[in-house]
Amino acid sequence: NHRLNLNGMQQLWDEMEHIEKPFVVAHHAMCVGGGLELSLSCDFRLAAHSAGYAFPEGKMGVLPASSGVSRLVRLCGPHWARWLIMANKPADAQMALTMGLVHQVFPDESFEAEVIDFCRHLAGQNGEQMGAAKVAIELCAEVGRDSARHIERMANSALMLNSEYLANIDKYISGVGGKKGD
Repeated sequence: NHRLNLNGMQQLWDEMEHIEKPFVVAHHAMCVGGGLELSLSCDFRLAAHSAGYAFPEGKMGVLPASSGVSRLVRLCGPHWARWLIMANKPADAQMALTMGLVHQVFPDESFEAEVIDFCRHLAGQNGEQMGAAKVAIELCAEVGRDSARHIERMANSALMLNSEYLANIDKYISGVGGKKGD
């Protein structure tokens, strides 16, 4: 079924990666199997101190099947993928932070408020820049350094025509004295 059926959850998680809006997932308990695979498709992973992570599929003699292996390797490297998948060892929130699986760990008591604050922070960012950054980051991860510089240049060329950028750069220049060369 896995070789023939390329749709299902895999297609949904691929779509999440391709949408030019940030996805935030917040873990406050164990995140295992398919839930962890879903999380690997998100742009930001936040954890409560009580969160934990595991791929139990190995105990059943199989691998995470919906790009769990490839996404984990891309995100955390083969070193940590071996820990979670081959050794079938779980990771607590602090270990997940060390391995790069999560961006930040918050105390359980303030977890919900911290996650909401982070989401509000993201919502306050420039939408065009966020979308361009998401696409540019994914593309740059897949190509060589020279091609990555071209991706940055192309994305910034479009962003620098944005009226919000033009207004902000004018304010900045005026604020530093408006001298040429500043």
